[in-house]
This record gives sequence, C-alpha cells and structure tokens, in this order.
Amino acid sequence: MHIKPPHQSTIIITLIFMVILGIGYYFIELGNSEDWENNVVDKEINQLLTSKNKKMISKVSADKKTEQFLLNLKKEEKAEHTSGFQGLTPDHLHSYGTEIKKRDFELSIQPEKKKNIIDYIFPKYKIKKVILR
Repeated sequence: MHIKPPHQSTIIITLIFMVILGIGYYFIELGNSEDWENNVVDKEINQLLTSKNKKMISKVSADKKTEQFLLNLKKEEKAEHTSGFQGLTPDHLHSYGTEIKKRDFELSIQPEKKKNIIDYIFPKYKIKKVILR
C-alpha cells in the first residue's frame, strides 16, 4: 500500500496557518502580561510628565502637593519601578504604585474599553489620579 504525499499547496497553507496562530497567541499573551501592562502605565505617566501639560497634571493630581511636585520635575525625571497591578480602587480603577525622584506615588488608571481584537492585543490606559505618598 502506497500513501500519497500531501500537495505542496496544502503544506504551504498549513504552515501559514500555524505561523498566524503562533503570532496571534504571542500577542494575546503579551497583551495579558503584567509586564506589558506596567510598560503601558510607565509610558502613560512619563508622557504626562514630559508634556508639562499643566491643565492635565492639575486634573489628575489628587491634591496641590502632588500637582506642585509633578509640575516642578525636570523633563528627564521619569517614573521608575512601577509595581504590578495592585487591585481595584473603590471607584473601580486599576491601582499601581510607582516611584518618581525617589518618592512613592499611587496611580489610578482606567483601562479603555476594548472594541476590537487590536484593543485586546495592545490595551490602552488613561491616568485618572496621581497621589504623592
């Protein structure tokens, strides 16, 4: 009995399908990774700090002490050592801790709604509150 080998086009289609599945799995895992989330949170807070947008900094600062500290930072001073997800705040925001200029801060972050697969792969977050501890 002789078994026929699969057609070359079947092999190519199977390989392409496996590559697409592998890439999709990688991005889904990356999108759910705590490290990925920390990087996104770092990026958001650091963009806010370097923008020196007084209106936005005032809006997210929990009090005048926090606001003045953030506004007086030099452009090169950034958030470091951001913690993993610390739980939900009473108003259902994601809580993180970070350090800026060797001072501890609590960040309250709102994940944006996921409308499509891209939003699950590359989630977006919005800073709602920053508190100097």
